[in-house]
Amino acid sequence: MESEGISREPQATRYNGSKIARSVRVPPKVIIEKRVLPGLSDDRVLQRIATVYIGNNEEYRVYAPANATGNSLDWLDSSRVHTPTDRGENVANDPRQ
Repeated sequence: MESEGISREPQATRYNGSKIARSVRVPPKVIIEKRVLPGLSDDRVLQRIATVYIGNNEEYRVYAPANATGNSLDWLDSSRVHTPTDRGENVANDPRQ
């Protein structure tokens, strides 16, 4: 049973060395950068589909191949995910593998 103003949603749990701390659950934020992809003539360039923010410090950038055209969501199976670094971007590990 929920009281007014009290949520029963699960909270993220993290281990900080000596004790377990509960933190407030922050829903992911997705910003669609391009809904329709024009396609690019340069195969070395990726088209950014979206930027995803998870929590307060994780950012992921979702890219489609240069030859992708049309609805960006149709290209999610062919997409690449990168994480920003101080010196550019790294390809993120695919959890499906």
